[in-house]
Amino acid sequence: MSYFLSEGNLVRDGSKNKEKNNPADHHCNSPKSGPSMGKVSPEVESLILMSPIRITRHDANHFALHGKKVRRTSLSMRNFLKKVATFFGVGLSPKAPGTVATVATIPLVVLLSWAGPLVYMAAIVVLLPVGILAAEIYEQDKGGHDHSEIVIDEVVGFLITMVWLPMTWQAILIGFVLFRLLDITKPLFIGYLDKKIQGGLGVMIDDIAAGIVASLIMQVLYTRTNWLGSQILVP
Repeated sequence: MSYFLSEGNLVRDGSKNKEKNNPADHHCNSPKSGPSMGKVSPEVESLILMSPIRITRHDANHFALHGKKVRRTSLSMRNFLKKVATFFGVGLSPKAPGTVATVATIPLVVLLSWAGPLVYMAAIVVLLPVGILAAEIYEQDKGGHDHSEIVIDEVVGFLITMVWLPMTWQAILIGFVLFRLLDITKPLFIGYLDKKIQGGLGVMIDDIAAGIVASLIMQVLYTRTNWLGSQILVP
């Protein structure tokens, strides 16, 4: 049974002879339409509007999108992941969203550092695949690659930068400047990874690489100087 969107309602199509090659058919009302099935959720509405083909309703809890069966709950998950991709709206900043997102990550860095190194590392391990998936979902829905509003990569990259470091203002400031410099200029293999890898992994990989390089430099500063306001002595 097929449906299309009409004024916010999911309407059953009663037409026997539908034109198969009209991609906009499900966007408009049809004189042969069946009865309205009621209001649909924003998630379902967005999927109907972006779909070049009809969405088929299997039952009360499932829809078919591009031939694939999709649960209503998975639509909510996609919406949540898109929010994660923008770090819950931080990436929508009109100016320098990457820099704004890095600043917004500082409280998270401090909180995770306070929780201990195991929790800190666990958070990074969890955010790596979640960030890749979130960026992938965002690109699928919006089209294109590496949108400026996707900033979960900056969040993860800065978390990596600040691994095993003292939470002094000097360490946070130097780590921030160093990570943003590497992320913007993309020297050496960082730029190569950014250009060669596509999809959600491609969005994340250059910031992950920038975070690793920045972290290595920060560890040298931590063990060899007192620039970070604290120093760990290594024989």
